[in-house]
Amino acid sequence: MNMESKLPEWSRQVSLFSEQNYGRPTRLGVFEPLNYGVNDYWLEDGLPLDAVQVDTRNGTSDVSITVGGFTHIVNGAKQIDMHYSVDGTNDGIDVVDSEGRTSILRFEA
Repeated sequence: MNMESKLPEWSRQVSLFSEQNYGRPTRLGVFEPLNYGVNDYWLEDGLPLDAVQVDTRNGTSDVSITVGGFTHIVNGAKQIDMHYSVDGTNDGIDVVDSEGRTSILRFEA
């Protein structure tokens, strides 16, 4: 589900996603576009999902992803894509910031 043009709905949809997936083990990474390719780095692997939240102020949205007490904040979120699968193996969320970086959250099997 792409919510690029639905800023007011982000909070409700993300809250539901967070509730449905609370406690699932996660992988959290960032993909950053470069002139010569993409730089990717992984922030964690295996921590349980605590919450995903949207904070919209002054026309910008920040998304915080908290896993196992660690919080990753995406400032100036421009796009959120939620991924759902029948068996849950490909569920996750992608958050693109104003610099074009994509923070991805996926769940471990």
